[in-house]
Amino acid sequence: MAPHLVALFGCVGAAVAFQLPAPSVRPVRTVRRVAEVHEAATGLLAADTSSLLVSFGDQGSNLAGQLFQFSLLPYVIFLYFLNYPKTGAPPLVRFGFGYLLLFVLATIPTGVVAKSTWGVSLADCDWMHGGAESLLTVTNVLIVLGFRAGLRGDLEDDDKTIPKAVSAAYAVAVVAFIAAGIGMFEAHTPFLNGLGDIPVASEPINALSIPTWAVHWSSVAEFVIALQLAVDYARATANEKWKGLAVGMLPAHASGICACTYHLFYNQPDMAWLVAAQAGLTFAGNCALMVAAFRLARAGGWSPQTALEFRADPSPVVATPLPSKESDALFFAEVAAFALIAAYATKYGSLLAPDFLQTPHAIVAAALVIGSPLAVVATTLRERDDDDASLPAP
Repeated sequence: MAPHLVALFGCVGAAVAFQLPAPSVRPVRTVRRVAEVHEAATGLLAADTSSLLVSFGDQGSNLAGQLFQFSLLPYVIFLYFLNYPKTGAPPLVRFGFGYLLLFVLATIPTGVVAKSTWGVSLADCDWMHGGAESLLTVTNVLIVLGFRAGLRGDLEDDDKTIPKAVSAAYAVAVVAFIAAGIGMFEAHTPFLNGLGDIPVASEPINALSIPTWAVHWSSVAEFVIALQLAVDYARATANEKWKGLAVGMLPAHASGICACTYHLFYNQPDMAWLVAAQAGLTFAGNCALMVAAFRLARAGGWSPQTALEFRADPSPVVATPLPSKESDALFFAEVAAFALIAAYATKYGSLLAPDFLQTPHAIVAAALVIGSPLAVVATTLRERDDDDASLPAP
């Protein structure tokens, strides 16, 4: 079993295809639906700038909202340095990290709409939550594809048109889905109509659906894989500063674990400190990524005098291209299969201890948040033996 898979089993991960959920079979009351859309639009227009920038802050405290806001600037600076031509960043890696901004932008209006229309947080509005979160899964898929291509020595941008076009079309589809869904669905309508869910009477109303759990865990899994690939890329390019990027990704991974742990405890108000922790780790992670990208750019010749020079530069040749054990399609099919198993295990395994998970347990939650990054450090962020020097398979 590949070392990084051990970490994935500790984190669990999943990926699912995007589908429009089937509308409810109940008759639609046109007047009420139109009123809901109008109310949502009014809420967005009435919200002041500070509330729009809070993002997931409606789940936690003002501190969380402020930290989410502050984390945006270092991330934009990170993107600037990462896109400096001589960093040697694979094209899809650059594009994927930039695509993350769409996820950030999606969480702002969806959070406001969920609160203003139904009086719930985005985390409790499953269909909207899953739709917005799926953009993060696409982000991580692009990053993994980019590193895999780079490790094969494919650093040309010309043949990356298809994944870029597909991801752009997907973003448009998500926006259309969410806009249409405001007048079609209720607060707790499951994402993708609860595709794959097993009806359980004892489950809390705000429990995540299988598709939404799958989207969350896929993001975690693919991000862990991207961590390992960044380490491998450092070795293949003989540029140890890429390991710094992998280290910088650790707080972001821990941030994702905070979100998943919060959902595991059914988004209890008494566990909202996890949202503040998520925001803090997001800020720390973005700062770490900014520093890592700066070091890469400096190594590539960046200076204040060349700060605005982004002329095309010949892509560096990978020193030791690594062979791939399987195609990208097979790779992600295996990740998706693993992911669905993990989603079912999380959703229905939780029912083995319903009282426990519906009661705040800060120590257990903290152990999960701390333990997962430690597992990644122990099993993923390390040099691999020459015999294992190939693109990782799940």
